[in-house]
Amino acid sequence: MDSRGAPNVPLNSRAGRVLSAVQAMCEWRLGRGPQPGEPSEIELPRENPLQPAELVRCLKEIRSSIEFWSKEGGSHGYMKFVA
Repeated sequence: MDSRGAPNVPLNSRAGRVLSAVQAMCEWRLGRGPQPGEPSEIELPRENPLQPAELVRCLKEIRSSIEFWSKEGGSHGYMKFVA
């Protein structure tokens, strides 16, 4: 699997918070970090971590959903859908 770093693009504060939250969730789902929202000293091992390829498929599905709901409901369409 090709390992690429994040593009060097300046993010506004909201985008930066989203990126940090997604990174934390991905690390947890891969079995490499604490469960998001839990204190970092409570690091329980995940019994069934995802494989990287499976996580990539999940993220692509989420991106596809965001694109669809943004077309349907405008810039806040996806947020309305998940709410």
